[in-house]
Amino acid sequence: MFNLVKNGNIKVNNMKKIDSLALSNSITKEELLKYNYIYNYSTAICNNTVHATAVTDFKTPSSIISVSTNKENISSQVENQICLDIEASNNCVQSWKDGKFLVKLPSQIVNANIDEIRTNSSNVNISKYSKYEQDGNIYIQIDTQNEKPINFAISLYMTIRCDPMTKTDNYNIEVYASNPENEVYEVDHTKSDIYDINNNGDTNDEVAYAKTGVNIMAPNNLITTENIIDENGNAIAKKESENLEIDKSDLSKTQKIEIKKYLIIIQVVI
Repeated sequence: MFNLVKNGNIKVNNMKKIDSLALSNSITKEELLKYNYIYNYSTAICNNTVHATAVTDFKTPSSIISVSTNKENISSQVENQICLDIEASNNCVQSWKDGKFLVKLPSQIVNANIDEIRTNSSNVNISKYSKYEQDGNIYIQIDTQNEKPINFAISLYMTIRCDPMTKTDNYNIEVYASNPENEVYEVDHTKSDIYDINNNGDTNDEVAYAKTGVNIMAPNNLITTENIIDENGNAIAKKESENLEIDKSDLSKTQKIEIKKYLIIIQVVI
C-alpha cells in the first residue's frame, strides 16, 4: 500500500557491487588502469516523467604516497638533523601490506647517518633497511612488514652533511614505493620503477612516487680554519675558525684574501 504525498522528497539508499568477472571479460587490465573512475547513472521516473538523473562514480582503489620534512632550510656548512615523513595511503581502502620504499637524496647531500626509523602503527614493522651510494647519490631502502593491509606513515630520522660548496637553492628528496597488495597507483603520482624496487625484473612498470624540496643554504661569509701539523702530517693544534666577509658585487665570484702575509686567491660559491 502506498501513501500519496502531494509535495515531498524520497530518499533511496542503493548499494551496488561491481561484478569483477563481467568487468574483466569486457575490458582488459591495461585499459582499466587508464581510468580513475567508473560512472554509474541512476534515473528517477514518476508517472512516466523523468524527474532527476544522478551520476555516481566508483573510484579504483589506488595506492599513493606523500613525503615531507620537518625542516625547510638546512645549512651547507654544518651537520643537520632532519626527519623525513613518508605517508602510505589509499584513496578508498586500507591497502598497504609489506611495502617497499626507496629514498633518493640529492647529490648535494654527501653523507647521511640513519638515527632511527619508525612507523606510526604498532601493526607495521620495519623488517630491514639499508643505505648505499650510486652515481653520486645516497639511497636508503626501507622494507616494511604487516599482517593485514593498513595505511600508515614512516618517520626517517637522519643526520646529514652537505657539500660545503653547494649553492643556495632548492633540492628534491625523492621517494619510490611498491605495494604488493595493491599495485594500482594514483595517476600523476607514479614513476617508472627504474631501480626495480618491486624485484620483478621490470624497470619499465610504474610504482608510487613522491618528492619534497629542501633548501640548502650557503653562508654569506667564508669560513676558514687553520691547522698546525707536524712533519708526519698529524694535527697538533687548531685555530678557531674565522669569518671573512665576501664582496658579492664582484660577479666573477673570485676573492683575494690575505692570511698571515700569504695572498690566496679562491673561487667562492655564493
